[in-house]
Amino acid sequence: MGFHIMVFSFKRLICIHVLLLYFAAEIILAKPNNGYDR
Repeated sequence: MGFHIMVFSFKRLICIHVLLLYFAAEIILAKPNNGYDR
């Protein structure tokens, strides 16, 4: 029982980290187009 809970929380943690990394990549990739080109 404890093993399934640990795997579930681990998968949820990975999903959160992937979303955060994707959000950070969007900000980093969008910044040069908005600011430095002009």
